[in-house]
Amino acid sequence: MKKVILLILCILTVSGCTKKETATARPSGGTQTVKDVLNQSTASPVYTGDPTLHTVKTVKDDRTIEVDLVGLSQTMIYSQVSDMMYTPQNYLGKIVRMEGIYTPFYDSKTKKTYHNCLIPDATACCAQGIEFLLKEGKYPQEGEIITVVGKFVMYSEGPANFVTLKDAVFVEQE
Repeated sequence: MKKVILLILCILTVSGCTKKETATARPSGGTQTVKDVLNQSTASPVYTGDPTLHTVKTVKDDRTIEVDLVGLSQTMIYSQVSDMMYTPQNYLGKIVRMEGIYTPFYDSKTKKTYHNCLIPDATACCAQGIEFLLKEGKYPQEGEIITVVGKFVMYSEGPANFVTLKDAVFVEQE
């Protein structure tokens, strides 16, 4: 009896318990390539915002974007921002563009307000964000959707190191 159960478990493991997926046909009649699937999965934005709610002053930024977090899938954004936090030395001095929710944080210990661009994820469990410091201008209302471009730098405050987008500007949302 144990052998029969073990055999059934092995068959289910190898064959899987899900329905068989088939390739989606292209308009030309062929099946999708890996590139087609990757383009589809990375083309969806993190979330869509109403651009009429965007009330902060935006500017045209002529800097070359080296790390673009806008338009990536949520999984790719999570992976990219995690890499930026774990290996910041690989990103120092690079120009970063990101879109998210403006989230200020006041630290009563340092008596400073830290300004962050928070990128929510699909499950609302693992939102990530990066601090930014405006080159000039006013910060938006908390909760506004922003697109910010700035230079990725690291700074020390007390015994800890932090990263921020320095000389940041708000740019038009795409």
